Amino acid sequence: MEANGDWLERLQDAINKKGDFLENHELPRLKKQVALYQTYFENIFNILVRKSLVQEDPYNYEKSSTEVGAPSREEIREVDKNDQMRQRLAAFRAQLEYLNTYYQFSLGFLDLKRIRGMLDLINYIPWNSLTGSHSHSVSVILADYFRRINMGTDAMTTKLLRDMTSQITHTMQFILAVLKDVTAFQRERYKLQFRKSVLPQLDLSAMSPDQAVKAAKPAFARAMPGAAFYPELLREVAEEEGSPQSEGLKEAILQKLAVVEDKPKKKTKTSHKSILIQAVRLLAASGFQLEDVISKLTDNHETMMSRKVGPLKKLARWLREIFGGGRFEQVYEVEMVNSQTSARTYVKIDFAELMNELQNKVKLFSAISREDSVASRQLRAASEEKIYGFLNRNLSSLQTVHRQLMGLNDHFKKAFQGDRNARHRGMRVELAAIKNSIVKCNQKKHEYVAAKEEREQLAKLGVGEKAEQAAGESL
Repeated sequence: MEANGDWLERLQDAINKKGDFLENHELPRLKKQVALYQTYFENIFNILVRKSLVQEDPYNYEKSSTEVGAPSREEIREVDKNDQMRQRLAAFRAQLEYLNTYYQFSLGFLDLKRIRGMLDLINYIPWNSLTGSHSHSVSVILADYFRRINMGTDAMTTKLLRDMTSQITHTMQFILAVLKDVTAFQRERYKLQFRKSVLPQLDLSAMSPDQAVKAAKPAFARAMPGAAFYPELLREVAEEEGSPQSEGLKEAILQKLAVVEDKPKKKTKTSHKSILIQAVRLLAASGFQLEDVISKLTDNHETMMSRKVGPLKKLARWLREIFGGGRFEQVYEVEMVNSQTSARTYVKIDFAELMNELQNKVKLFSAISREDSVASRQLRAASEEKIYGFLNRNLSSLQTVHRQLMGLNDHFKKAFQGDRNARHRGMRVELAAIKNSIVKCNQKKHEYVAAKEEREQLAKLGVGEKAEQAAGESL
């Protein structure tokens, strides 16, 4: 029989190796996948809003959070369906935002309580099994929304919804798998601390597991002050230390903690074009938000134009719209704020030019988002250099447009304050989603640049094909 000291050393070594693997390999990947999950959900949510199945709830979306957890799972009555879905999906969005903004993806931060909250949140919507017979009201109602969209005539939206659902399901499965692995690690690390700090004070030979848990509580409070008390984990320790199956249970722990890394795939040729294509698609994901922005800008502009305008001016404007295409003729002078320096400047924005640019972007991004479109095929067939140039141009252009839209949104909001007859259609949610697409696109762009530089450096060393293979595998 193995001495307990030797067993603890083996357990400590296994935990150290597993912890290093999780910190350096799995948790960075988890962070990226959680961010992708939020992006996919935002796209699905925007489809529901555009189809008038769900209404936005900006007030609830802004509620602050202190920890991550799932919204209410109480049954939704038919009479309250619209209000409850608006509130619960807004709460779900807020929790995802909090998770991606404030959570640290490290073993020191993700304790068992926080992991449980993350699991509860990610499992809130079962994307791979949305049916009308589900026990969860939100899932039943979402299944009905999806059915209504699929029965409609908008084939592009139907395909996009199907693609987003597939992507978020795949991402959800990865997140849950990693969280399961991290949970198992944290449980064994907690039990190891208990074995070292509390177990030497107990005699388990004459105790049942339940008696051991009861006897351990006072010693636990002294030896592990501030730590959460998990009776089920202490019961496991008692079983593993005092039962006839002790040796087998301990060996199973070491097997569970063993690090199993994916074997690198052999590559004959390395190309980083896929990273660029991912970056372009992340940018194109803002197309739906831009379409909503066009609708809101149009309403705000027409409200602005109708204020304090006499009948003759209204008639002249109507004639221009009929014969001269002057519907959007207007130049706005808006205040722009530099996010880095906080410097304020005033910029003139030609509304017609901006609307034309937005409409062109919607058409382009919509085409790129469809796998079977000509634009999508051309993107896949283009060289790295051409895709990189295309990405840079459109990323820079969208950043400029985003700043202009921020300025216009504030301009209209201030202009309509105090006017009961003027309703401002805010764009805060859409602008936040567009900003999110820009940030994620930039991250992919930097990933590509770093990979390309690594490849070029290896090539300069004269390592040749093997160097390219190694660079590719490092990704």
